[in-house]
Amino acid sequence: MRRAEPPPADAAISSGMNDAANPSHELLLDLQKMHLTNCAGAVQQAMTFLFEGQQAHFIAQPLGPDSDRWPSVFVIESPPPAGGHTHLSTLMIAANCSGMYEQVIYWSQPCDVVKATVFAKFTGEHILTRDVKVSDSGPALEVYLSSAGTGCVSVKKELFR
Repeated sequence: MRRAEPPPADAAISSGMNDAANPSHELLLDLQKMHLTNCAGAVQQAMTFLFEGQQAHFIAQPLGPDSDRWPSVFVIESPPPAGGHTHLSTLMIAANCSGMYEQVIYWSQPCDVVKATVFAKFTGEHILTRDVKVSDSGPALEVYLSSAGTGCVSVKKELFR
């Protein structure tokens, strides 16, 4: 039986938004063009964190006629992290600038290897229902791991204000 090589730990994947670098000025300008100005700083910080310094594509979906008064949802596809194969993120931000994001990544390694390497700082692992294991890294940062064939799907969720 061949042993899977552990994926390298990626600081942005295994950490929360508070560890992110400063956002780019260009993204702020794009958000202003969308007329999302009140929470542009929060969106810019979250999007910059989710882009992880890579080129990324996103779709903005305002949930009302005024982005400053209604929630907005962003769906982001970016290059996968080292060891990952797909990377899809969703960011939701409310009119009061609170929100959440989810990052979905498929890893070719088994979940126990991904947990021990990429998400090692997440603790309190327990089974959600039957096949999904949940761990957290603070009150607003969780990771869900589910086997997918010989690999693993991780869903990292963070709430922010």
